[in-house]
Amino acid sequence: MLGIASCVFLLLIALTGFALNHADRFSLSQRSAALPFIVALYGVDAPPIDAAYATAERVVALAGGFVAVDGNVVAETHGLLGAVDVRDGLLVVTADELLLFTPEGMLVERASPALPASARRLGSDGDSAVVDAGSVRFVVDTGTMTLRPAAASLREPGWAKPAVVSDEQARQIGNAVLGRTLNWSRVLNDVHSGRVLPGAGPFIADLAALCLVYLAVSGLYLGLRRNR
Repeated sequence: MLGIASCVFLLLIALTGFALNHADRFSLSQRSAALPFIVALYGVDAPPIDAAYATAERVVALAGGFVAVDGNVVAETHGLLGAVDVRDGLLVVTADELLLFTPEGMLVERASPALPASARRLGSDGDSAVVDAGSVRFVVDTGTMTLRPAAASLREPGWAKPAVVSDEQARQIGNAVLGRTLNWSRVLNDVHSGRVLPGAGPFIADLAALCLVYLAVSGLYLGLRRNR
């Protein structure tokens, strides 16, 4: 029984080690491991929606430090200013980045201009996207993904208004964000190191390793004794 258990442990270590060595090839960090039994094992819940905006075609939400567009995680950030439809598609402005999507929802451009700390909301005057930073406003040039001070003649924009997402949308977004943080790279690494079982995991891994050492040493001893 000890030998079987040790062999199973060795096989598990070998398989997880092989997968982790090829994590980039297998895209493990991009693959969600948020299966019910794994979520229960880690004792985590899908994060709630912190902010959400709806355009004519898309729902953009912030949850758990990630921005999701129609339930697909697209960026990590600590704040979401808004989302508006533009001639080029959809513009999402976070606390860190400008994100431009095609009308079909594909991310095509992202930039990190120096957004003022006072930036608080995003809007559109019908032709251009506008960032409101209190005493000054900026127009977003979606061609170069830069900001420029708005002209005094700029008409009052229509500001992106927070939206209420449905329970189904909140569940989809929460699971997508959970899948980004609870991915196969993390799970396999925790299995490989024994951290998958808090407290007992490393102890079990150490015990199994000692069993392997015992089997190796005892096997060597018996082999040498038999050859005498």
